[in-house]
Amino acid sequence: MSDNFGDFIKEKRARCNYSLKYVAEIIGISNVYQSSIEAGKRPAPSYDVLMKLRDALKLNDDESIGSVYVDAQKITYDIVNNYLEKGKNDIIFVSPQQNLIRTVDLIEGMKKAYQDHQLPFDESTQVINTSTHYEESYTQFVEHFRNHKHDLVFASYDKEGVAVVNAAIDNNINIPDDMEVMAMMDTSYSLICRPSLSTIHLPIYDMGALAVRLLTKILNQEELETKEVCVGYTNIYRKSTIQ
Repeated sequence: MSDNFGDFIKEKRARCNYSLKYVAEIIGISNVYQSSIEAGKRPAPSYDVLMKLRDALKLNDDESIGSVYVDAQKITYDIVNNYLEKGKNDIIFVSPQQNLIRTVDLIEGMKKAYQDHQLPFDESTQVINTSTHYEESYTQFVEHFRNHKHDLVFASYDKEGVAVVNAAIDNNINIPDDMEVMAMMDTSYSLICRPSLSTIHLPIYDMGALAVRLLTKILNQEELETKEVCVGYTNIYRKSTIQ
């Protein structure tokens, strides 16, 4: 196994029989950026880039490497459970085509909350897959809200949350009085949204730095307390939910 992060990525790419250009294209970065990562000329990539590299190079199948993660099931369980306790059980989850956090874990947390309240959960109607592009998501939800209104729409990205808010308002649905909206990541999208978007703050940049540091220690065969690092998150309540 290679002894530094850049060589490790290059080695994994070669094992997959992928060209540098191909990997750069599928994770959405330039050839120069990908080359600089492999050459060790860049600081730690963002968590976003790391997760895309993980998926592109099938690193989930490699048990020799560690993991930096958030407890995705707990995130959705706590949010959904809170609303179910208030008697608000019409909740949908919005999942984009690409997600930094494992969608299956987010959905499992939602399912468990419904099970604990002995309520039915229908994934076919309560999980809506959408595009990573704002315009397409907005158009999709404009159509959806012509015939549907929910107690809570929980989106796994702020950008999709903004699309939900704008599409709802354009269908004369008042946010948050008629329908509440919450998202994840706590990016600038959540602040420019009107009303401002309640969201889950995830320490994405810290997670990226931790992931590279952990992998570097593993590659250098340094002693580790654990290969699995679970980081915390914070609920940020703004104007798109009622508190």
